[in-house]
Amino acid sequence: MSVPVPTVVWVQHSDAELIEGSPEWEYVPELAIAPDEPLVAKHFGDSFEDTTLESVLAARGVGSLVVAHTNLYWHYQEAPGRTAGTVTTAEVDFSR
Repeated sequence: MSVPVPTVVWVQHSDAELIEGSPEWEYVPELAIAPDEPLVAKHFGDSFEDTTLESVLAARGVGSLVVAHTNLYWHYQEAPGRTAGTVTTAEVDFSR
């Protein structure tokens, strides 16, 4: 039985406050993108709206269910003194 190769798909957000091409928008050098890893640009709160993300994931046999699974997993995680959860991108405060 073969072991599946991890799939990395980069999703890079931009908006009126996070300007595409600005130094703040760029990935830090420590997060180098390999040549075979696709980069999907997004401009809306939803990772799939007006992007190629769904087709990129489908081409790799992943599909959008991976997002639903991750959100479901983190929604119910907790540990002593800590809780986790998920929110939509629109609800995230990037000013901190």
